[in-house]
Amino acid sequence: PVPASARAMASPVSPGDPPSSPDQVLKFEPWQSAVDPTFWAELARRKLDNFGLREDPVPIDGLFACSMHAEVSSPVALDKRSFETWTSVANDALATGQQRAPGTLRNVNTFERFKEYDRGAMLDESADAVWRAVVSGDAARDPHLLNQFHVLTFADLKKWHFTYWFAFPTLKLPEAVRVVATQALGTFLGFQEDPVETSFTKFEQHACDAFAWCVVTSENTPQKGFMSFPLHEFNSLASEYGPENVHVAFMDSSRNPDHPGWSARNLLLLASLTFDVDKKKGPRSLNLIATRKRNGKVSLRHSMVFHVTLPTIAVGGELHKLDPEKRPFPAVGWELNPKGRAGPRRADLGESMDPTRLAVAAAELNLKLMRWRLLPELDLAKISKTKCLLIGAGTLGCSVARCLLGWGVREFTFVDNGKGSFSNP
Repeated sequence: PVPASARAMASPVSPGDPPSSPDQVLKFEPWQSAVDPTFWAELARRKLDNFGLREDPVPIDGLFACSMHAEVSSPVALDKRSFETWTSVANDALATGQQRAPGTLRNVNTFERFKEYDRGAMLDESADAVWRAVVSGDAARDPHLLNQFHVLTFADLKKWHFTYWFAFPTLKLPEAVRVVATQALGTFLGFQEDPVETSFTKFEQHACDAFAWCVVTSENTPQKGFMSFPLHEFNSLASEYGPENVHVAFMDSSRNPDHPGWSARNLLLLASLTFDVDKKKGPRSLNLIATRKRNGKVSLRHSMVFHVTLPTIAVGGELHKLDPEKRPFPAVGWELNPKGRAGPRRADLGESMDPTRLAVAAAELNLKLMRWRLLPELDLAKISKTKCLLIGAGTLGCSVARCLLGWGVREFTFVDNGKGSFSNP
């Protein structure tokens, strides 16, 4: 038997469950980037071996997951695998609950070029790609296209400093999406956790790379109350089960109970333009299910349902009138720096990747190992501070200097009255 609370799901807000907040503009938590040092190492290698002085766009992929922790939201992560094709990393990524964010890398040759780069044109380029995906219907079939990003980089390979700036483009609607009520997923469904988790698991097995999908809550479904379907089937599901029983779910990176993550912005744009949502009560209503996990499972307590009203822009039947090459909405989405201001970030990997520093670290490690075996009482710190005066810098003097250098001496003064020449190395 289906619980009474399940039969009440025909209403966007369950009876007896007042809105948690008054009607207000829905806000979104911006994306955060997380770049692993292996990404910069691979970029440096490709810059030297492949890119050269070319500044052509390079396709890359970021990975993100739904929120796993109450304190920290999930970022868009890049590592060495970001340069590989998605098919080669998909199995490992999806097995750990990560989803794809397709992106584009532009690496420039000088810092001056980085500062002068037309970032507005770069943001528009990504926003145009999102718009084309929405209008063509590709975004409904492959929701990952809603999460496209751009990253502008400059790699100073002499100092191993990397300057970068991410753009996560979203299209700004002329009217804001408003939230009427916010509820925990468990409160909204009234179900025990097992049926919900089973449904999500079965859908992930059917379309495991789906970032967003449809949820139907109706007694007429084969599972008697809760089923998941691909996102592009929204309108057919609304026609079969009623738009008030069809909702949109997505993997939400935000841990904030009051705001969904940045990826919901383009998802709601898609819904506003293409979905036949519930209009029985006046405003165009939709339940947005922000799925979040704890201990590897969908958490009914931490996953949130945002009952929103969508702006009237165009209904599904009018979508063909929109020009995919003429985006009518402005784009926003530049990532803020650690100070919370509009500006780039910088990664200093000099200590971990600079060849000179690595050589010094390797020599010091070798000395410590030799001390353990040969001379435990040797004071390496005292040797490293020793200053050496070498009288004569010929064959013997240079050999002595190399020996002392191997034992940690760092400061030398050479005295020699000979004359060096290129013909006498």
